[in-house]
Amino acid sequence: MCIGFVVHRHTKLPCFPIVSVKPQIHQFNDFNKVAAPGDGSSGVLMLCQAEGLPVVFFSWARNGIAVEPNEARYSFQTVHGVDKHETQLIITNVSAQLDFGTFTCTARNALGEDKLHIQLVKTSSPEPPTRLQLVTHTHNSVTLTWIAGYDGGFEQKFRVQ
Repeated sequence: MCIGFVVHRHTKLPCFPIVSVKPQIHQFNDFNKVAAPGDGSSGVLMLCQAEGLPVVFFSWARNGIAVEPNEARYSFQTVHGVDKHETQLIITNVSAQLDFGTFTCTARNALGEDKLHIQLVKTSSPEPPTRLQLVTHTHNSVTLTWIAGYDGGFEQKFRVQ
């Protein structure tokens, strides 16, 4: 919308376009998993980033039930930019019985909403890489590419034999 005014037969239009965008959550990878031992000895951080205008508001749920910020083990940190917004759900002392399940981040504004589902699971063996491809080779070297599988909650290192 532009608002104009007339001064001596010349129109001056100071325009500031108002753009509105439905929230769209950034998908980091194909896994959407976070792992923890589940014995109360460690915590996890779940990240949810969205773009949208006007401002995007976030909410979290576990297995369809709202997670409230006043629960002792759960805390939220949210940062708003002009059109980029981010929230973190931090869970301290993760318990398998109380916390494992599917967490849903909902990003919402006046134009709609988007959702991201993140599974909180027990640490486990990493999944194998996929799409192994030979890129180049010479008499004394080889270059390979692959897509790493879900890391199981552990740091991954690869050794090619």
